[in-house]
Amino acid sequence: MTPTGVTGSVESLRLHVPEEPAAHKARWLAAVLDGADLAEVLAGADGVVAWLWSRWRVLERVGVHQQDLGQAVTSYRREIWLWLAGERTWSQCCEGLIGRVGRRGSSSPASPAPVAAVATGQRPARRSARSRPRG
Repeated sequence: MTPTGVTGSVESLRLHVPEEPAAHKARWLAAVLDGADLAEVLAGADGVVAWLWSRWRVLERVGVHQQDLGQAVTSYRREIWLWLAGERTWSQCCEGLIGRVGRRGSSSPASPAPVAAVATGQRPARRSARSRPRG
């Protein structure tokens, strides 16, 4: 792994799962609980998208821009909310988001390279009945 947390060439870009942003998480959760719209917390100037973009700027090399990351994060908001609420681990949330970003990026002609998470070695947490999707 390089100092940027990225391994492989552009043809097989692998994003790292950054350290959990614990201080930011508490602030983001408090904002939502105080009535802020989750989408605004995610996409705001100091929100989840900006925080992740500062760590995954390498996505530009495969044609994924901050706006694309923002769309992926926004469409993944339910899982991010579950992480904020303590129902998902950071690793679960982030690896799923990396997969979503990779699928979006690989469907674009400008970014044919697959994007994948670097394995973390953590076991997935068990899902509680409260966190299971209703269907």
